[in-house]
Amino acid sequence: MLGRSNGSGSGGGGTDTSMTLDLLWTNSNPSTAFAAQTISLDLSSYKLVAITCRAATTRDLLYTNICTIGAEPYQQKLFVPDYTIRNRYCIVTNTGVEFNVGFYFPTYANSSGTNDNAQTIPYKIYGIK
Repeated sequence: MLGRSNGSGSGGGGTDTSMTLDLLWTNSNPSTAFAAQTISLDLSSYKLVAITCRAATTRDLLYTNICTIGAEPYQQKLFVPDYTIRNRYCIVTNTGVEFNVGFYFPTYANSSGTNDNAQTIPYKIYGIK
């Protein structure tokens, strides 16, 4: 259970702002490249998903992105802030998460990047109620 309950405090009015976080999927090998693919999950009972990504196969940094679940699918960017730009787009629907190819810019000043599945590797997916 996450969040807090505003029972008797100033301005609380008894509103419960707690959330439930359920682990739905774990990448069994997050230190290897992750090709574009769809992870099928029943997300119909969740408001949001949290996707934790590993920066790269060679970089242990973990970062969690919060994504909306859309009836009308649209791309959302998963981003791992680091000394380089690493990202991957995904589409989240009630039936799962579609991950596109990873992307890498060697420096922030570099305007051209390359597709690289060794970047922004999905590690865990959580459902948020």
